[in-house]
Formats: sequence, C-alpha cells, structure tokens
Amino acid sequence: MQKFLDNGLAIAGSLLLHAVILALLFAGFSWDRPAPAPIRTTLKATVVSDEAFRLADDDIELSPAPAAPPITPEPAPALPPEPQPVVPDPAEVAAERQRQIEQEREAAAQREQEAEAARERQEAERRAEAERRAEAERQAEAERQREAERQAEAERQREAERQAQLEREREAEAERQREAEAAEERRRAAERRRQEELEAQLRDALEAEEERVGASQSGLLAVYVEQIRQRVERNWNRPPGVPDGVRCEVVVRQLRSGEVVNVRVADCAGGEVLIRSIETAVLRASPLPPPPDPSLFEPNLRFPFITGE
Repeated sequence: MQKFLDNGLAIAGSLLLHAVILALLFAGFSWDRPAPAPIRTTLKATVVSDEAFRLADDDIELSPAPAAPPITPEPAPALPPEPQPVVPDPAEVAAERQRQIEQEREAAAQREQEAEAARERQEAERRAEAERRAEAERQAEAERQREAERQAEAERQREAERQAQLEREREAEAERQREAEAAEERRRAAERRRQEELEAQLRDALEAEEERVGASQSGLLAVYVEQIRQRVERNWNRPPGVPDGVRCEVVVRQLRSGEVVNVRVADCAGGEVLIRSIETAVLRASPLPPPPDPSLFEPNLRFPFITGE
C-alpha cells in the first residue's frame, strides 16, 4: 500500500511540474494581449473507494515490477526571455468595471424580480390557504347548523311521539274505564235479572206448593201415590220364599214424562233378592202414570211397598 502511495505522489508531482512550465509559457505569450473574460470551468471528480485502492495495491504488489530503463541525463531546457509587464488601458478597465456594475445591477434586478415573484407566490398561497380555511370553516359551520337542525327535528319528533303516546294512554285508560263501567252495568243488570228470576221462581214455587198442598189436602196426592204403587206391584214377580207382610221403602227419581231415571229400595228386611225384584218391577212400570193434578208431580217420589197385599 505504501509503495502504491509513493508511486501516486511521484506521478502527481511530475504532472504538477509540467503544468507550471506550460503556464509560464502561456503567460509569456499573453502579456501583450488584453485580459480575456473569466472562463468558468467545471471540474469532474471521481470518488475512488478504499476497496479500489486496496485492489490496485494488491495488483501492484502481485505484479512484478518492470526493469528500470537506464537513466540518461537530459539537457536543461532553454529558459524563455522574461516577459515585460503590460500596463492595462484605464478606459478599458473603466469599461470593464462598468460592464461588471451593469451585470451586477441586472443580476440584482433579476434577484429582486425573483424575490418579488416568490413573495407574490407566497402571498397568493397564503390567500389561497386562508380562503380554503375560511371555506372549510363555513362548511363546518353549515354542517354544525344542519346537525343542530337535525337534532332539533329529532327532538320535535320525539316530543310528538311522547305526546301521541300519552294521548293513546289516556284514550286506553278512558276505554278501560268505559269497559269497566259497562261491565259493572252488565253485572248489575244480570244481578237484577237473576234477582227477578229468583223472585219469579220463588213465586212459582210458592204457587205450586199452595196448589200441591191444596191437592194433597183434597186427597189427590194419596190417590197418585197409590196408582204408582199398584202399577209397580202389577210388574213385580215374587221371588220364592219371600213371606207376606214384608215392608220396604221405595225411592223413585222420575222425569216430568214419568220415565224412571233411578230407583232405590231402603229399609227393607226381605234380603237382597227381594230388593232386586222390587227395583226390576219399578223399571218395568216406567213410565209411571201422571198425577191427576200437575202440581202434585214429584221428581223424587217415595212410597211404601208391602209384600202379599
């Protein structure tokens, strides 16, 4: 690496020496000429990384050094005659200075124009930004206003719904009150009708009882019961071994038509066979004869049954 650097320094020194010589020669030829306008030169540089240097160093170390040619002394170059200084023309210097001043003024005016244009652009951007912000604020305010109106409308609708609900509840309560009053009136009417029916039934029962009592007192009830007993006896078949004079109490449940619905024999000492024969006789006698007076009809009729009579 050190060897590579030494070679590089030697090459750079040689190039610098040749450049100085060429500059001196060019200056010797240019003393009698007016100073040219400054020339702007753009230098292009290439960045070489440490890795490139390392690879180049490796190539130098690996490659065999060429044999140095024999050094032959060169004759010293003849020095050119020393140039005489040239005194510049004052008029040309003043004109050049005036041109530089004009160029600087033009450059300053250009910069001022550019600055003014930049200020105008900034001002226009600020105005545009202010207008955008104002428009955004107007839109936001309009949206807030619309939202407030929507909320107010929603509140009005809720209030209207509450009022409608209250009105429906009042109507429902009034309807319930009317229904309760109607139900109470129907109940009172039904109670009056039931009372009237009970009173009518009681009157009918009293009248029927009076008629029955009158008919009984007249001997018609005894005649009616005797007719039934005789009809039952005619339908009775005496069981074997049943003695005469056995008394049994017969209870018959009948309809208004005389049809027997049920029969029961009580207080009978003749045994089960006698009881069954009496029940069979009553069923055979159905329908029973009607009473001579309708007021004498008894749905539950009792009469005695005596064997052997």
